[in-house]
Amino acid sequence: YPSFYKCNESLIEFVIEIFDQYNQTIIKTHKYHSTILTINQLKSFTYYTFVIYAINELGSSPKSKPLKIKTLESVPLAMIKDLTGSLLNSSTAYITWNFEQDDFQLLNGKFRTFIVTIYENFDMATLTTIETIKTNLILYNLHSSSQYFISISICNYFDCGSSSVAIDIRTPTSIFDTSTTIIHPINKPLVLNCPYATNNSHNIPYTKLSETYSQYQCGSKLFNIRYYDKPSSIRVKVHYTMSNEIGLKIFYPFEIIETITITYKIKDNSFIHELNISPPLSNIRLTNLSCGNIYEIMIYTSNQAGFSSTEYLITKTDGSIPSLIESKDLLRTISNNYIIVNMANWIINECPILSYEIEIFPIITANENNLNRYFSFINQLNEIKIDHLQSDHDY
Repeated sequence: YPSFYKCNESLIEFVIEIFDQYNQTIIKTHKYHSTILTINQLKSFTYYTFVIYAINELGSSPKSKPLKIKTLESVPLAMIKDLTGSLLNSSTAYITWNFEQDDFQLLNGKFRTFIVTIYENFDMATLTTIETIKTNLILYNLHSSSQYFISISICNYFDCGSSSVAIDIRTPTSIFDTSTTIIHPINKPLVLNCPYATNNSHNIPYTKLSETYSQYQCGSKLFNIRYYDKPSSIRVKVHYTMSNEIGLKIFYPFEIIETITITYKIKDNSFIHELNISPPLSNIRLTNLSCGNIYEIMIYTSNQAGFSSTEYLITKTDGSIPSLIESKDLLRTISNNYIIVNMANWIINECPILSYEIEIFPIITANENNLNRYFSFINQLNEIKIDHLQSDHDY
């Protein structure tokens, strides 16, 4: 600012006007002689125009020429809606979903594709993904007597967002099948329905299930039996953080996984939240979190054979406690029997202010009474008047 040397004593403040591409306006004030200012809480992938001018006792300076920028892309927060699926025939399914126009602001970037994630019978070895820009998809060559799980996430050119809730599609048994595949936990007995066996069934005790695969012939039908053990450990990383949300990216082993369980709590807090997700998803969001807190997260998977080991994460939601550049910024007016406290200069740091707690007490000698006063305000106020003070006292 070229006039610092002329108006150093009379400069009151800078005013920064910020306009986004959606015609929303943000106005910031800066009362310090530093010409560096950080602007937080902007939207991703958004055009902004900045105009700055200074004010002193005589009025406003001319406005600066506009500065135009575009913020970078970030992880999409948009979610697809109304995911449905139906069978067109015994081996073909039709999947459809919605993406509302209003959700484009949550894309945090330029739309690239939808990612459709599919796996069969809780078997993560069958997990595959398909990219499409349409809001529907036809799945061909599905196996008979199978259960397919489908979820969808939205991608921009930076990353992909959280997975939708999964739906399932069950294919019927084919009359032409001469064999059937059974997936069974290795530590539980297996009973096969077979009219040619004693009591119309064949019982295999779990103590004999020592192999990964086995076969059993029942008349003209062949049973292919695959046994599975409890899951091994998964790999987890923090996908993104916000002031009230944490995104997790899950990497599953090629095994049978029926449920993923996530427990999380604020550090040094005993209250634990638990989230059970079945069928499992690849990208998971933890929502309604407290701003600016450290969270301890524990994650494990399970199937009918048992539980995996637990993975631990420690991460922090965005934001911190409110702050001031200088404490004297709080005082707007000092009179003989009242003061006006300026609340507008608090720096939010992404965590919204819940209340203002004020304690005022006189600075006294040892033989005087100490009359402390306390105030609590829940409303978002720009200024607070504290009256009934004594003249010529230090507080």
